[in-house]
Amino acid sequence: EHPRFSEVADVVLSLFSRDAQLATVKKPFPMTCGDAVAKGIIANETLAYFVARTQLFLLKVGINPEKLRFRQHLQHEMAHYAEDCWDAEIECTYGWVECVGLADRSAFDLKAHSAKSGVELVAHERFPEPQMEEVLVVEPNKKDFGKAFKKDAKAVVDALEALCVEDALALDGTLVAE
Repeated sequence: EHPRFSEVADVVLSLFSRDAQLATVKKPFPMTCGDAVAKGIIANETLAYFVARTQLFLLKVGINPEKLRFRQHLQHEMAHYAEDCWDAEIECTYGWVECVGLADRSAFDLKAHSAKSGVELVAHERFPEPQMEEVLVVEPNKKDFGKAFKKDAKAVVDALEALCVEDALALDGTLVAE
């Protein structure tokens, strides 16, 4: 969530999403930031906030709103570290030209810096009272699974690690009972 998202939730953007680019009729569509996030078209409030702020800036400096759109990167255009990317494009005599790129890089830069420097770049919140939380972790013995399942071992381990808490506990109960 972005603390100031409500300020831009009603801003109407001209969006040229992946789906719109791959549709038979390739055409941008108007949508509010709030709806774009709610429908999963823009990945999250923070990215949508900056898309809207970019539009507000471009309009303020005189860009014609009919010549402005935000085009979402297709999957093969995405940077390996990005969750979602949008370009502010302006139509001119050369066609649609990217003038601003907006990417949700998540914590890629911080993680890369931490790995290189050995310094953890994390924030901690202190609670007045300690909070204890029990976490279930599925830890299959990969060596035993390799022997038992051979070429299917990775698929079995992946499936076990993907189990929700309820299913993991039910499976554990079944195995312990046998």
